Amino acid sequence: NHASLWSGTAASWVDLHALLPARFSYSEARSITTDGVNVYIAGWGHNTVTGNREALLWVRPSEILPSGFSLFRGTLTGGGLSELLASDDQWLSVRAGLTLFAGESPLQVIVTGTSPVQTPSELRFTIEAHVSTPGLRQTVFLFNYVTGLYEEVGFWIGSATDAIDVVTVTTDPGRFVQAGTREMKAKVAYSRIGLTLHWPW
Repeated sequence: NHASLWSGTAASWVDLHALLPARFSYSEARSITTDGVNVYIAGWGHNTVTGNREALLWVRPSEILPSGFSLFRGTLTGGGLSELLASDDQWLSVRAGLTLFAGESPLQVIVTGTSPVQTPSELRFTIEAHVSTPGLRQTVFLFNYVTGLYEEVGFWIGSATDAIDVVTVTTDPGRFVQAGTREMKAKVAYSRIGLTLHWPW
């Protein structure tokens, strides 16, 4: 037996047994809980050196999956919510569209989710994406429920190949969680900062 963790899709499956030292021949996961920052999986494993069953605790970062998305600017060209739930080379595809104001990003994707706790001690936003042309900047905003405005928390130069970028917030991350509902909103915007190969990108 191998202890494992999954969250509803094959791509989310994690072999917890593979994280154990080689002296454990098999293992089982028996219970799970979270404090909003980490997921704690308790179980046991058979230690071939001692010949005993030993209690085990695996600790994994807590993951908040999107529950919805919308396009504030731009056009949907493929995929949907399910493509945002796992890193499996199945993509939500979008392209730039019209804007109302000069300097506004022509491609803005908003994702929503629900925090498991009202006041997290740390928040990480992870995005995996690629772009179809050089000359683009990718910017991540989180919605500040105190000010009622989106707050820029990170940016990168768009990559032509799959790239994973992570924003970590440790100072007052609770401002990004709505009181009561625990809703969270993030916006990913793309803007031209150099020469591009085509339009719309």
